[in-house]
Formats: sequence, C-alpha cells, structure tokens
Amino acid sequence: MGFHSVGIFDKKYERCSIQIEGCMELSGKAYFGQGCRICIGKDGCLSIGANFFATANLSIICMKKITLGDGVLASWESIIMDSDFHKTINLDTMANSNNTEDISIGNNVWIGMRCTILKGSSIPNGCVIAANTVICKKFVKPNCLLAGNPAILKRTNITINR
Repeated sequence: MGFHSVGIFDKKYERCSIQIEGCMELSGKAYFGQGCRICIGKDGCLSIGANFFATANLSIICMKKITLGDGVLASWESIIMDSDFHKTINLDTMANSNNTEDISIGNNVWIGMRCTILKGSSIPNGCVIAANTVICKKFVKPNCLLAGNPAILKRTNITINR
C-alpha cells in the first residue's frame, strides 16, 4: 500500500491511510498506490476482488457495503462513497431519506481519473468510466463506456485492454 508513485504527486507528503472499524475482504492481490485512503465504518463491509489496482489518491468511504470485482483498475483522484452522511426529510411525508446504499462494481472495470461513484451505484462487468464522470445510479449493460455528470451510456461493446 502506497509504495508506487505517480510523477505528478508529491512523494514526500502524499500518504496512505486506512481506518477499518467494520470488515474488509480481499479475494486476492490488491494494490493501492501513493496517497490512497480507505475508511470503513463500524457497519461497513468493503469487498475487493483479485488483482485490484489503484494508481494514486483513490478514496474509498464505506459505511454500508461496497463490492469491487476482480481486475478493477482505478485511476488517480477518484472517490467511491456509499454514504452521503446527511439525512434529509421529505416535508410532505416527514419520511427520512436513506443516507447509505450499496455500491457494486463488476469485474474488469476501468475507473478513469477523478471519477466519483456515489451510493446506490452499480457498474457492470467490463465497463470503462471516462475521466471526471459521476456515477449515481445503476447501470445494467456490460462492456460500455459511461461518461458525464451524471453518467450516461456513451458507447457499447468495449472493455479495458490490459
């Protein structure tokens, strides 16, 4: 964790941190580059498949459940967060919002730089997430390019070439 460096980050000050109050499951090798941060709350469960690779400054905040499949590649300065930490109230019904929802990321997904993946998101196998994309819903079609804020399906029948 944190030994590989990317030339644009400060090798002296970009440090990794990990805080686990819940559970973290690793199914194989996982690599977290310089400046990566993981926070798992007491009710959180982070499950990471084999051959996970994060280049630098990835943040994962897990208060409920985040599942990352095998062969996921995350580029720098991305964030995966299953909670928004704030409850809201519908003034008509007085019902509280759900401030945590599971995140599921399939096998062989490539998360581009500076992506944001929010609560309730689902990304199927083989998808590529373009740089600066915000994922905030469930996608079902595998092997697609997802891009934008919020993300939309841009192209089909593609996947990462490792």
